[in-house]
Amino acid sequence: MLNMLDKTKGSMYYSWKAKKELEKQLRTTTSLTKRNKLKDRIQEHTNNIKNNAKFQAYLEVAEQGVTNMFN
Repeated sequence: MLNMLDKTKGSMYYSWKAKKELEKQLRTTTSLTKRNKLKDRIQEHTNNIKNNAKFQAYLEVAEQGVTNMFN
């Protein structure tokens, strides 16, 4: 389970860094098509971060439930 959590945290960190880089590119891009593509990719990474945060919260609740079940 810890291995899965590490992968999730790594994925969140990757998406956070990628989102920051795409936002930097968005500030300097003038092409409308390129701006729209960047905005779509930023939204994808934002969704990945949110989904990973929800997954981590679910794992925490599940772990507490299992711990309480055996106590």
